[in-house]
Amino acid sequence: MTIKPEGHIYFTGLNGLRFFAAIAVVITHIELIKYQSGYSNIWRDNKLIFELGSLGVIFFFVLSGFLITYLLLKEKSVTQTVAVRKFYLRRILRIWPLYYFIVLLGFLVLPNIPFIHNPYLNKFFDNNLGPNFVLYLLFLPNLAFATFAAVPHIGQTWSIGVEEQFYVLWPVLVKYCKNILKALILVIVILIALKVIVLILCKQYPDSGALRIIKPFLAMTKMESMAIGGIGAYFLFNGNKKIKLFYN
Repeated sequence: MTIKPEGHIYFTGLNGLRFFAAIAVVITHIELIKYQSGYSNIWRDNKLIFELGSLGVIFFFVLSGFLITYLLLKEKSVTQTVAVRKFYLRRILRIWPLYYFIVLLGFLVLPNIPFIHNPYLNKFFDNNLGPNFVLYLLFLPNLAFATFAAVPHIGQTWSIGVEEQFYVLWPVLVKYCKNILKALILVIVILIALKVIVLILCKQYPDSGALRIIKPFLAMTKMESMAIGGIGAYFLFNGNKKIKLFYN
């Protein structure tokens, strides 16, 4: 861990893990795009390639939970509180401009460029343009994805929506929970239980339209992954030597 002059905390030991997670996502998406475009691919036939991107994304969510929880615990230990409004403002300034630029690009520009036209994706675009656009503006691309399938070229922004929903909840959780470890474990247990219940219900009621939306939406809600990262941050912050050996 490095503390920069301006006081920012930077975990240099995580750079290598970020690299491998990013490569995993890129490899899977290359094969997925080849499949969607009708080219020869190994996306469906190779289980490793099929799951590699998902594992990389899950790791990024765990990492996000770890970093944000650690920073919030650090702030709370120094100031005895968490400045929730300042946290929100920092995240807004860092994420919103680029996010909305990508959304406008995906809705207004990219679908009208002939040489990047993808029939597989574009068939989902026109029929649900209005509802999709509203959900994307409200930072609910994961709900849009679960309800209407991917918006061409920017479907990956579902993960940004998950991150933003995480940022809304997490500073409040850390600020007001007296026992953050128990709270993190409870988040994991509740979400896993919900996902198991929904899977059971989907088998019993396969024709339910509501469950067809709830199932992928819950699948994309990775708060349990972030809570797992938060548990790592909790033990690191409280001086667990084994975890310190890992990130150094």
